[in-house]
Amino acid sequence: MYINTSTLAYPISEAQIKAATPQVSYPNPFVAPAPYAWVFPTPQPAYDWITQGVREIAPVFTSPNWYQVWQVYALTAQQIIDNNALNKSNFLRDAKVNTMVYLNTFAQGRDYMGVDTGVTYVGSSLAQLNADATYMKTARDSVLTSAYATLDQVATDAIPVPTMASFMAGLPVLTWPNPETHAAVNGTPVL
Repeated sequence: MYINTSTLAYPISEAQIKAATPQVSYPNPFVAPAPYAWVFPTPQPAYDWITQGVREIAPVFTSPNWYQVWQVYALTAQQIIDNNALNKSNFLRDAKVNTMVYLNTFAQGRDYMGVDTGVTYVGSSLAQLNADATYMKTARDSVLTSAYATLDQVATDAIPVPTMASFMAGLPVLTWPNPETHAAVNGTPVL
């Protein structure tokens, strides 16, 4: 983005500069004419996104260049409530997806398409498939029971929204109770 160094109007795009000066033929790559100057981007500062916000304010001139400036500000009580509600909503959605990814990744370790496909082999006449499916059914129930207990607590504000890492670490650890007896097919889920 550019700044008009005469009026301090900011931000101004390349398209706006060209529209304001249609009689000028610009080189490629674009070079802004005076009084326009490029504003060098700067990283946003760290801030507590639950209680604070960050916004861009007027750039500053530090010879010989203009630089983008950020301002951290306190959120209002209503904005904090809104942020927490959005954070909770996003967490609940993402935690459900990540829980199923966790279960499916475990099942795919033995070439099942996913946990739901794997449990269909309960009662199979093939001992390995039956044993795997029986374990996956128990594991799925255990993981979902644990996940939804935590999600219910988050949804009702009984506990604060946890980090996704701590939520996932709280799920039951899955370990196959028996060795695999059928070979993988090129590492691709086929069952």
